[in-house]
Amino acid sequence: MLWLLKKSLHLFFWLRGWKFVENSIKDVDKAVVIVAGHTSNWDFLNGVACLDIMNKPARFTIKKEWMFFPFNLFFGTLGAFPIDRSKKTSAVEQMVSYVNSRSQVILVVTPEGTRSRQDKWKTGFYHVAAAAKIPIGLGYIDYATKTCGVSQLIYPSGDYQKDLTNICRFYQKVHPKNPEKFALDSSVKL
Repeated sequence: MLWLLKKSLHLFFWLRGWKFVENSIKDVDKAVVIVAGHTSNWDFLNGVACLDIMNKPARFTIKKEWMFFPFNLFFGTLGAFPIDRSKKTSAVEQMVSYVNSRSQVILVVTPEGTRSRQDKWKTGFYHVAAAAKIPIGLGYIDYATKTCGVSQLIYPSGDYQKDLTNICRFYQKVHPKNPEKFALDSSVKL
């Protein structure tokens, strides 16, 4: 069933004229891949297809509340990692623990945390990568060119503001489905 679902997503991806173009995570076992410009539910389907084409064990965060029947079957099959916000541990701690317990994992996170416009990004992706000592992959879904991939890796330097500036410079060039809903982090001056 999983094979059929993933092949259906691949077909859906190709038939709509999309192409996968970059895979900077091919030589790493673990990474946090961020996908900024998350403005549409289409991002999810395009992103899952793209990551599966890369042939990496990708997981994505989801609220634990979404993991009920029948959604748990769909999301779980596609790689959902539920975050339990009622636990004493933070979402970052849960993600770090999860990453550290695996020999291979690509954890996909949207830094905006929602499809709505956010002028301030959540910092969890950075803290997970820094704590787990893994790179941050700059994933993208560009609707103008109908391309997706993971363009480059950034290793957290410990200087969040400097690293975030480099990350935002990359995302200046990406065209989300709904550009009016996307904003780079307002703390960055480019």
